[in-house]
Amino acid sequence: RAGYLHSLGSVHLSNQELGKAQECFNTAWHARKLALGSEHRQTLSSMYSLATVYTHQNKLSAAKDMLETCLKLQRHALGEDDPHTLATMNGLATAMERKKEDAAAEAMWADCLARKQAVMGRASPSVVTTMGNLAVLYNRQARFGEAEALYKELVRLQTERNGAQHPDTLLGLHHLALLYRNQGRSGRALGVLEACLHT
Repeated sequence: RAGYLHSLGSVHLSNQELGKAQECFNTAWHARKLALGSEHRQTLSSMYSLATVYTHQNKLSAAKDMLETCLKLQRHALGEDDPHTLATMNGLATAMERKKEDAAAEAMWADCLARKQAVMGRASPSVVTTMGNLAVLYNRQARFGEAEALYKELVRLQTERNGAQHPDTLLGLHHLALLYRNQGRSGRALGVLEACLHT
């Protein structure tokens, strides 16, 4: 039953039915905790998913607290570099960034990115996601040089893996163009956007 509820919660989350998702994941988490223990992989999966719902609901303090606990348990049970542990690091950094805890978010994302690159390789979609998160943070902080370097690397990796016409590649180029616009470099922004149109 807990597995069914977890799967149902995932469907509700994908449909943005956050209240229903929260109820399913919460019930699944408590059931798995009783049946399997707090540090079992399935229990931690439901815990992480519940925290993700809290983030989507903008219940950021609750999300951060739960993700911090989940991360501590995962590091002990699964190891520092397990993909699920790394996903929780990324989720925790997201909650921190949305709470405007920029220094903590940056440190968490930087650590997460380095670990993902070592474990998954630079071209992994998960690596690119974390790279993009860091670039957004740098852009918001007007650290345009660091953001530009990450966006360019992101676009290069997307192009190598998916091709120049893939939506993810074009989205990366779009973000790079917005970065140039934010810097007042309208000519560079226009050049990137025109390249997207003719790709």
